Amino acid sequence: MAIIKCPECLNDVSDKAQSCPHCGNPIDTNIYCPKCNSNNVGTISGASKALSLAMWGVFAANKVKSTYQCYDCGFKF
Repeated sequence: MAIIKCPECLNDVSDKAQSCPHCGNPIDTNIYCPKCNSNNVGTISGASKALSLAMWGVFAANKVKSTYQCYDCGFKF
């Protein structure tokens, strides 16, 4: 659990909250791609990382160190 700032009133709010307890503003907890700003994002599974590492070795470092992948632009972060 992390503490984030409410975009409306700038008070501290849990990242698990559905809305700000101070002003009632809904909190958006979706994950967005930093490259294309799409929310069509999924996690990269451990099995996929292991298979890429076994097949490509050090060339799979970007995939292995990343947690999410954008399905629209393919960016891994």
